Parts: sequence; C-alpha cells; structure tokens
Amino acid sequence: MNKKIVSVIMLLFAVGLVSLAGCGGGGGNAPNNQTTVAKAGDPQSVVAGTTNSVVALDGSQSTGADGNLITYQWTMVAKPAGSAATLTTPTEVNPTFTADAPGEYNLKLTISDGLTTSSSTVVITATGTGTNAAPVANAGTGQRVLTGTFVTLDGSASSDANPGDLLTFSWAFQSVPTGSSAVLSSAVAVRPTFIADLEGVYVVKLTVSDGKLTSDATVTVTASGDVLNVPPVANAGSAQSVTRGSVVTLNGSGTDAGGLPLTYSWSFTSKPAGSRAALSSATVAKPTFTADVAGAYVLNLVVSNDESNSAAVTVTITASAANAKPVAKAGFNRGVITGSVVTLDGSTSSDANGDALTYRWAFVSIPANSSAALSSATFQKPTFTADTTGDYVIELIVNDGIVDSTAVRVTISAAPLDTTPTANAGTSTRNAIAGERVNLDGRLSDDADGSPLTYLWTLTSKPSGSAAALVNATSSNPYFTPDIPGAYQVTLVVSSATKSSAPVTVTITTVAAYVELSRVAYYGDDILSFPYIQTGVEATPSVVSGVASLASFKLAAFGANYTVSNVSATPTSGPGTASIVGPGGTLLANGQTITSGNYYRFFLASTSTAGATVNVLYSFTVTKVGDTTGQTFTYSASLTSN
Repeated sequence: MNKKIVSVIMLLFAVGLVSLAGCGGGGGNAPNNQTTVAKAGDPQSVVAGTTNSVVALDGSQSTGADGNLITYQWTMVAKPAGSAATLTTPTEVNPTFTADAPGEYNLKLTISDGLTTSSSTVVITATGTGTNAAPVANAGTGQRVLTGTFVTLDGSASSDANPGDLLTFSWAFQSVPTGSSAVLSSAVAVRPTFIADLEGVYVVKLTVSDGKLTSDATVTVTASGDVLNVPPVANAGSAQSVTRGSVVTLNGSGTDAGGLPLTYSWSFTSKPAGSRAALSSATVAKPTFTADVAGAYVLNLVVSNDESNSAAVTVTITASAANAKPVAKAGFNRGVITGSVVTLDGSTSSDANGDALTYRWAFVSIPANSSAALSSATFQKPTFTADTTGDYVIELIVNDGIVDSTAVRVTISAAPLDTTPTANAGTSTRNAIAGERVNLDGRLSDDADGSPLTYLWTLTSKPSGSAAALVNATSSNPYFTPDIPGAYQVTLVVSSATKSSAPVTVTITTVAAYVELSRVAYYGDDILSFPYIQTGVEATPSVVSGVASLASFKLAAFGANYTVSNVSATPTSGPGTASIVGPGGTLLANGQTITSGNYYRFFLASTSTAGATVNVLYSFTVTKVGDTTGQTFTYSASLTSN
C-alpha cells in the first residue's frame, strides 16, 4: 500500500469508521459505552407517624451514558388516602418525605443526561403505629465469577422498620447449572458461601423473617470458565460527609478475576447547582476535588482491563454549608470463637465539623437460641458474648447532637474452637499451556475457629519426562511451569496448630503452545482453523475515501512467541492495490512478532475498483519461534466496489 492509502486508513481510524481498539498485543483502554440507567433504590418499610417515618430516597446508583452528568426528577406517583406527604427536594439525588399514613407510597425517578432519559420506580410501605411491618429482604448484588470460585452471598442489608425486631434468614438455590453439586455452607447464615463448580447461572433465594412476617429476594451468580468473560469489579469507596470548601479524597479500587492490570475512569454523575468542582485526575485510583458548594456530589467509577469494563459504581459525597451529617463506622466483619466476648468498635466514626458523637448500637440478627445482649447500646465500644455458633449482625448510628448518620452494619461470625480446617485449592480441573506459569491459590481454605493456617502443596503426578517443580510449596500461592503437555496433579493440605485438613487435588491438563486465528465481528470473535483458506465472492463493501475494508481478524499467541512471514497482498487481476493493515494503519510485514499472551488485529483492505471486478489474494505464514514449519492464511475473493 502506498503512503496515500495509509493516510486514508489513518483518517478512517480518526473518524471512527474503522476500529482496532485493543490492537498491538492487547493494549489500550476500552471505552465506557454505558447507557443511561435510572435506579430509584431498594424498597423500604417504615412505621407511619413515628420517628422512623421519614423516608430517605436514594438515586445515587443511577448512571448517565458514558459517565455524563445527569439531572434528577422524583415524582410521587401514588400515596395512601389521606396522606399529605410531599417530597422535600424532588430534583436532588436524595430527597425525603414523611410517611404520614399507612399504605404504599409509589415513587418514580426520571433521570436525563441531556440526550437520553431513563425511569425507575420504588415502593415504600408504611404500617400503622402498633402494627408489625414486614421486613425487607436484600440478597445483595449479582456477581460474575470464574468457575470454581468460592462465592460469598450477603443478606446483611436486609432491614425491618420495627425497632427491636430481630431477623432470621433462610437461603435456598432456585436453580443451578445442570450437573452442579453446589451446596450452601449454611441455609440460615447471614453470609453463606458456596463453590460455583460448573459454568452457568446460579439463582439463590433469600427469605427474611421477623418472627411474624417474611419477605423474599433473589440474587444471580453467573460463573464462566473463561476469565475474559468475567468483567472486573469496581469499588468507589464509602460515602462521605464533609463541610463546604473541603478537599475530598476519593478511594477507588478494583479487582480482576484474571489478575489483569486495571485502569480507572472517574466522572461526576451529578453535583450541586453552581458547583465548579473538578477532579484532580479522572484516571487515578484516589483523585481529589474541592466541594465548593453545599449539596450532594455523586461520582461514577468504571475500571477496565484490556478486554472489558466493570459495571459502573457510584459514591455520594455530601457537603454541608453548616452542620455536616456524621459518618458511622462499625468496624470490619470478622470471625470469633463461639463463647468469646466480642468488643465492637465505633471509634473510627467521624464528623466533619469535629462535633462530639453519641452512639446507638442494636442487634439486627442473632443466631437461633442465642441470648446475646449488648453491654451498652450507647458506648463507643460495647461488648457482647457470642454464646451460639452463627452470625451476629449489629447496626450502628451516630449522632452529632443535630442529625443522625446513615446506619452501618457489621457481621460477627462465631464458630467452635478447634475445628478441622478445610482446604480449598480452587476448581478441581484446569487447563494450561506447556511453558506458561501456572499459579495456584489456597487462600480460600478456611478454619471455622479463625486459627491461622499453614500450607503444604505437593506435585503428586506429572507426565513422564517432566522436570516441573513447585515454587513456594508452603505458601498460599505457589506456582510451577508445566514443561511438556500432559496431566499434572497438585495436592493441598492445610493445617491449624492441632489439626490438618483432608487433602484436595487439582488436575491441570496442559497442551502445547498454539496460535489462534479468529474472525472479528460486532457480535463476537469466531475461532477459525489453520490452515485458513477462504475463497468466494465478496459482498460489495462500502468504500470510504477510496478504501474498502473486506474483513477483520485477530491472531493470538499462547505459550510461545510467533512470527509472521511470506506476507502477500495482491490484486491478481484488474486495477487497484491490496494490503493487510495492522494497528494504527501500519502494514503487516515479514518479521512481525506476536508474543505469548498477546494478540495482533488486522484487516484486509483494497482500493476502489471503480466498478470493475477484481480478484484479490491475501496470504501469510505464522510460525512458532524456533520451529521451521508454519501455518498458512489464505484469503482470495472476487471484489467489486465503486
């Protein structure tokens, strides 16, 4: 291809008609590509006409397309007969109203980013004074995980409007993938676990009871055997309350199932009218901004690996012109020995104004038959005895003398002393490529009484002739490099001070290094076989500035480096010029190397045939470094373009 054609292709990239996002070994960040989604928050239950009848709505989880700023419009669609309830600030992210009469209040949230709108509804149920309100079950957010992952469910956000009511929990699978043997660690725990042993969808139902009434919620866990199908997970940090003019430091983080490096993309979803707040950086984990106007600042975070983006998550920073709402912190979830005295800790709770805080603790849930009681509901660090095995969920609200904080919760899990630990080495069967490092992970091994664990990994079998050996065999994360194709078995035993687990075994089946060719399409990549031979009549392609694009492909290397040779792109008859174009408009050339674990995208190009029919031929050979025989790519077509 001549310089003029290369320039035209570069122009196509610039105007977005040709996309090679992720070319050149998988580099580059994927765009957000979000849509505008309104979320009016979770259902709530309150008691009308009491101190618990003020309802705070929450639209902060709503997102605009590509992180654009959005506006909010709340509407009370329906309310009980005789109610005079009105919304305080219907154009803010967190308006309130007082549920002054028993019945259902239907609220609608409509958001707009200036181009698109989205709506969502939420129902608030109010009961009369002296009557029992139904609890509200919350089974947590949906999860996407790798097959073989230890999944933790979480019902601790379930609630009840009646002060003093204790909740009990009942979990059950509604559906699992065919053939799965998944079992919940406990059907009555607040945070049970299970292993997603097969690829597919697991639907789990939670029923919450206050002893009189129940409510249900479900959560979906999707397991995939391909790490590329598991998007990363973003965490935007905790909500903060500050005074106007404060410099706010955000606290973002992210996790990736495949351990890929992550990039960050922050944006304001909304900010108070008149605010000129700007982020110090939109692409670091912990950017800052100045809360220059009183009101709510909602920020959106998306983390990305090379292949996909996380779901957007948000965090709300509330700036006050005078008194700021305090922030309660109840400490971290943790395990204890059944019968031990537990000390709760609210000392990290804070107030932006430096006001003295008072504390209000209460049990949300305790195990059946427990008689646990707090030493004081108003101490900064109260205690209780975890007298029964199970989960204790405790709620903390702090007050600065003017306003309550948002309630926060901590879960204390009690288990008997000196239990036998359980080894977990991950999914029992894995695939790998000879020559590539295999990382093992025993961190999900567990001892119910919280005793520290030691690890012993053993490479119990390997193919004949293999010299593979474990590195760091007494750590939780050893590794080895399978040097020849075949089956490798690794066994893990974990031990506490007095007991050892039963051994668990992982089988890693390895294959020789290979290169993979796929046809790139909008609906996904189609895997093709080598040698690849395509012959036929090309559908009349669109021509932009004299250049036609026939088809796009991707070459991915696994377990070894591969080089390209015998590159040819030729019109065998008729006018015009053909070429194979790689990242950034450069041409595929002899000697191009695709390194192990990376890929190279390219497309087949031709200049306009001016209505004539032209036969074009594209070909090359790709060969593993060190080998003499390669695999061939041949694409020939009869092409007509204007």
